[in-house]
Amino acid sequence: MSTFACACATSGVEYCENCPLGRFKSVVGNDGCAKCPAGTYQDVEGQQSCKPCDEGSYCAEGAAAALPCPEGTRMDASLAVMTSAAQCITCDAGHFCPVGSAEQTPCAAGTKSSSAGVVSCAKCPAEEVPPEEAGAAPSPCVRMNASAFAALDARGRASALS
Repeated sequence: MSTFACACATSGVEYCENCPLGRFKSVVGNDGCAKCPAGTYQDVEGQQSCKPCDEGSYCAEGAAAALPCPEGTRMDASLAVMTSAAQCITCDAGHFCPVGSAEQTPCAAGTKSSSAGVVSCAKCPAEEVPPEEAGAAPSPCVRMNASAFAALDARGRASALS
């Protein structure tokens, strides 16, 4: 009989079962195990507390694991507790979010994401340039007319992005 791991009383008890995954018992006694509260989880049997949900993840009541936000989404920092994938926020265009993202990441220079909810950014096509090279504010790649594109190429743009 384990008295620490499952927090059972030691006198008059023939056996003590560990609390299963997603449950805990915080006090010594022979009462049943409680479900981990929403926003926490427990992935080890026989514990006396639950672990806080990982950043970029959600944990429903009784969770045995923190589940990551799906690709193309990120955690909602305005919520104290996330309990379902439906609470994950779709990443904005111009950004990407791999599985389990806490925040969205802006696309790097020379790449773009024209739609929301993507897992990675794509390289700008040959006829488009990053906005900073076109003298524009940050946004998706900018389509250039032939003469403007040729002027940028003369400054070495093609060799820098190829």
